[in-house]
Amino acid sequence: MNIIAGTCIPGRQGRRSSTLSCLTLVLAILTVCNWGIAVAVAASGDTTMQVTGVNLSDAAHSNKASPNYAVVFPEDQVNVLTITVSTENWQKMLENMTELYGEFGKGSLGGAPGQQGTEGGNPGNGMWSNTDPIYVPADITFEGVEWPDVGIRFKGFNSLQGAWSEGSYKISLKLNFDKYEDEYPEIKNQRFYGFDELNLQGNYNDDSLIREMVVPSIFRESGVVAPYTAFYRLYVDYGEGPVYFGLYTMVEAVEDTVIETQFADDSGNLYKPEGTGATFAEGTFDRSSFEKKTNEDDADWRDVEALYSILHSDTRLSDPEQWRSELEAVFDVDEFLRWLATNTVIQNWDTYGGNSRNFYLYTDPTNGRITWIPWDNNYALNGGMGGTGGLPGNMNPGDMGGGNRTPGDMNPGDMGWGNRTPGDMNPENMTPGDMNNRPAGGMGSTLSLGLDEVGDNWPLIRYLADDPVYFAQYQGYLEMVATTSFEPSKMEETYRCYHSLIEPYVTGPYGEQSGYTHLKSPDAFDTALDDLIEHVNSRYDAVMEFLSLVPAITPTPTPVLIKDTISPRVTISSPASYSAVKPGQVIQITWLATDDNEVTAVTIACSLNRGLTWTEIADGLPAEGASHWTVPENAASTLTVKVSATDAAGNTGSASRVCRVSSTASFGVSGTDNVIPSPTKPATQLNWMKNASSLSTMEANSGIYCVNQESASFLSPISKPVSQQFVTATSTSSSFEKVSFSRDTR
Repeated sequence: MNIIAGTCIPGRQGRRSSTLSCLTLVLAILTVCNWGIAVAVAASGDTTMQVTGVNLSDAAHSNKASPNYAVVFPEDQVNVLTITVSTENWQKMLENMTELYGEFGKGSLGGAPGQQGTEGGNPGNGMWSNTDPIYVPADITFEGVEWPDVGIRFKGFNSLQGAWSEGSYKISLKLNFDKYEDEYPEIKNQRFYGFDELNLQGNYNDDSLIREMVVPSIFRESGVVAPYTAFYRLYVDYGEGPVYFGLYTMVEAVEDTVIETQFADDSGNLYKPEGTGATFAEGTFDRSSFEKKTNEDDADWRDVEALYSILHSDTRLSDPEQWRSELEAVFDVDEFLRWLATNTVIQNWDTYGGNSRNFYLYTDPTNGRITWIPWDNNYALNGGMGGTGGLPGNMNPGDMGGGNRTPGDMNPGDMGWGNRTPGDMNPENMTPGDMNNRPAGGMGSTLSLGLDEVGDNWPLIRYLADDPVYFAQYQGYLEMVATTSFEPSKMEETYRCYHSLIEPYVTGPYGEQSGYTHLKSPDAFDTALDDLIEHVNSRYDAVMEFLSLVPAITPTPTPVLIKDTISPRVTISSPASYSAVKPGQVIQITWLATDDNEVTAVTIACSLNRGLTWTEIADGLPAEGASHWTVPENAASTLTVKVSATDAAGNTGSASRVCRVSSTASFGVSGTDNVIPSPTKPATQLNWMKNASSLSTMEANSGIYCVNQESASFLSPISKPVSQQFVTATSTSSSFEKVSFSRDTR
């Protein structure tokens, strides 16, 4: 019996003894050679080649390599990742979860957060635990390359408890590639194509499985710092062979590469706020609410304390202009207003204004200002609680009604500025611990566009909304989001594109299976797509209606000079989002820029690395027009075109379009055996011809498993459902024939 990449191959037992003898000799020789290399390396002081065989100097493992976003975060394909963890360590993870949350599949979410759970729930901490699950070492394989002894742990909050209590192993995971470098010095500073930490989100309570993928890109296009994301099929081998754990979303770690690549200086303080102090309500500051993710040994919270002090300064009412000037010196107010407008339009209750968590704060050393970074978006793009309309464990939040009303059809305006909670619920139980941070519109409700229901217990929203200058700026960003970053036709195209891309791995023969999915039925996946499309259209209508009815400036007792702070609105009619282009192709870029006063300048730029750097391709353009541009020959999988407009006051607005760069590629396989999809390699990586050696050793780019010597068909694991690719192969045991290639719409 031959063993190829963990798969047993029957039918080849004739030369077993001689083969094993040869294999033993080869292994012995390799062991001696590796020992000799290790001795030589140690003597020379060169530690880049480790005794494990992992070359920490290559681009896949080195900490000196720049983050490779094209490999780790592709926009137009589904990557495949395999985690191999020992049976012992896997059991440790499960036992630890049982200690934290009770017996698997029998938890209870019958109480509000902070209340004692029922039998089967967490015996010590009630509904949620404030303790992170344990790390264990595991090996990770991606595209035939291995990363040994990577730290992995379960992660999450609502999603962690919800998945565990429902009996689903599709739980979010955190990966730390040099977590165990002290125990295993040979992996010191190990990286995954330039990334140290990554997050695999399980898409809990999201039947569409695309919220975590699309929401950060909406924020980035709105001018808000946000992580990059990509789809991954996850396989876990805990001693019984690779098991498909389902379709995950890989999310970039803020504390790792987000601050490194999206700020000029990554040496500042990064906080993960949570708790009463994270509401910023007056008199609530405490250091424990602002967990440091960088500079942990430096007991210095002066940047956050300064924000608290200025936010609640008396000058807010006595001298608003001075207050704004002081606030903007320590806090990136413009970016926060962009986040507030975007979050309110797309709707997400599980963040500031609804819960005091799911955001980061970063103090940029170059200007000393704190920047707001959103996090955790599986409850976004929905008017109430969750992507499926319910809380974990089927808790009923009441009649959410589209997100602008509170449970029981209560009017947010009658809730005392957000200082009351639905029914007789104790506000201290709204979030973990003894926290007086009641949701602005009621448990599970999203914010209204006018923000009227928000009380001063959420002062970053309330105080800025009360200021006429900032509220006017917020209103301008509402329109910007609805017409650019969250424009209905663009979003529908994006939704449908991603839905088609992931469908083979969510439903059907290669889809998620019971015990490793959050879907109640395959139909829920399609229904969720319709819900997203309906949601984006309804939000556009709501924004347009709101802007047509409310005054441009909210009156206040203090007269102030209103300056132009509203950016131009830019729309791009061509190219279409995610349209296919080729290197050397001439494409037409068509735009329209409008402003309340006058558009003075329009420029066009392109990016070949997903917006990390931009190259200007045209300037001095009119407010409305079209320009032709040739796609560069070095364009990779995607390119982004951005049109920016500036008005007379210096405000700049922009819109962008992402295009898929296509190239001619052949698909095929040659082999002696029946083949099935590889769990470790997308089929787009296959070569036309593979020799016997590569097939028998499972070379990284072979992308298939050999099973037997019969003719058979091969279903590409990355094919779209509208055009499934089949490959037929015929051969004998001693020779190979080139396979035939055909398309079949079965």
